[in-house]
Amino acid sequence: EAIYLQDSLRIGDYFSLNLGVRADKSLATGELSHLPGRTLEFGFSDMVAPRIGFTWGVTQDGRSKLYGHYGDFYESVPLDINARAFGNELFELYYFYYPSDGSLPTTTNPGTWFYSYILGGGTGIDENIEPMHTDEMLVGYEYALTSDIAVGIKYTERGINNVIEDISVDGGH
Repeated sequence: EAIYLQDSLRIGDYFSLNLGVRADKSLATGELSHLPGRTLEFGFSDMVAPRIGFTWGVTQDGRSKLYGHYGDFYESVPLDINARAFGNELFELYYFYYPSDGSLPTTTNPGTWFYSYILGGGTGIDENIEPMHTDEMLVGYEYALTSDIAVGIKYTERGINNVIEDISVDGGH
């Protein structure tokens, strides 16, 4: 669920300011969410994302614009976390050495058993986890050479904060 409010303010004939704020809430669960630490829930107050932008007609003849914006954007939780961290997904892994006769392994001659293990069954999450979000800042300038051709330059900077991702529960195998 999300709530979004925005407004535009025009200052004079050649400058406009855009203001906005978005608030999201989300709930991620899985088959094992009845266990402690197997639910990820963020409310509206946890994911408030302000946005501000502007446009300025520098030459005041409708042919140019200087523009920019800054905003926060909350990301959705990767869906595989519902199955892996909060689910009951299990893996059985078997490792074999190559057959002693030098041939390639087959189902009837898999080689010598090395080790095996079972993994999965979910994992808990950090109780202090914060929602994942991206910050973005953009500044640009465009100038119309003709009614069909414009040239411009734009700079964009993005940063990802508080990344949420599942981890290897088997030592990196």
